[in-house]
Amino acid sequence: MRVSLLPLLLLVLGFALGCAANGGEGRDAGRDAGDVDAFVPLRDSGVRRDSGVMMGDDASVEPDGGVALDAGGRDGGAGDAGPRDAGSADAGASDSGTGGCPGVHPGDTLTLDGMGDLAMYPSEQVLSPMAPFSAGDQLGITWDADYLYITLVSSGFSDPFKPLHVYLEAGATGAATPGTGKEYSGLTPTLPFTPTHLIAVRRQDEAGGIAYDGVYTPAMGWTDRATPLVPGADVWPSTSAMSVRVPLAALGCPTRVRLSGHVVNAVVAEEWKVLVPAGAQPWNPSDGPGAHYEIDLTGDPAIAGWTLVP
Repeated sequence: MRVSLLPLLLLVLGFALGCAANGGEGRDAGRDAGDVDAFVPLRDSGVRRDSGVMMGDDASVEPDGGVALDAGGRDGGAGDAGPRDAGSADAGASDSGTGGCPGVHPGDTLTLDGMGDLAMYPSEQVLSPMAPFSAGDQLGITWDADYLYITLVSSGFSDPFKPLHVYLEAGATGAATPGTGKEYSGLTPTLPFTPTHLIAVRRQDEAGGIAYDGVYTPAMGWTDRATPLVPGADVWPSTSAMSVRVPLAALGCPTRVRLSGHVVNAVVAEEWKVLVPAGAQPWNPSDGPGAHYEIDLTGDPAIAGWTLVP
């Protein structure tokens, strides 16, 4: 009897093909689960490892390996943006400009930066104050149609809380009437005129979260700044000098001013130092509050042209 082998061969072939198919499927499944090609790219997942920094897609890596954030900050939230981010606080009083005060002499335009500023003043704009901290103390004052510039070189600024106070009576006419200034360290100066503005700056602007540098007025009780002055934009302090640039518009664009200034030292018998002019007496002695300058801003800024009273 002859038996056909064809069915048997077909059965064996089918079995072999089935095993091959099952084995391949297992290998492919393992590769799909474990091969790196199956990972979602880090960029698409919203997380990167560049520079060893974990960050979201709102960040990028700078060429130097640093991390640059987008305009939204770390999380793009509105809560990260404060007044400084908006630019209002950091811009400074001087950045907005004034467009020039009518009638004011163009004088001297200076670019102050806290680096040897006194050398920028013409020699006729520099004076030696009375009661200096050291023999090298000198004060420079000048203006142009936009700004009043003041630089004081003094070792007194080694103490970050000894402020320079410059009092002005803007639009001064007629006889001066004595007045008082801002209290500081328990001391209130007596002045030979009634001040309308105080320029107050110190080496450490902020204390207890409150900024100090600015233009103050009696209308605000000498306590709140009518015009903030920002370090690096309006004020340049150091341990040996203080420079400030004040917009004349913050003083009302005056054409005449009375002026007296000092550093508050707050030491017994030496409460006020670096007195300008030399005859100033803010301690209110029995013979009166002393001298002050009367300055015509429509004329040449040279100190020799200022009127010393009395």
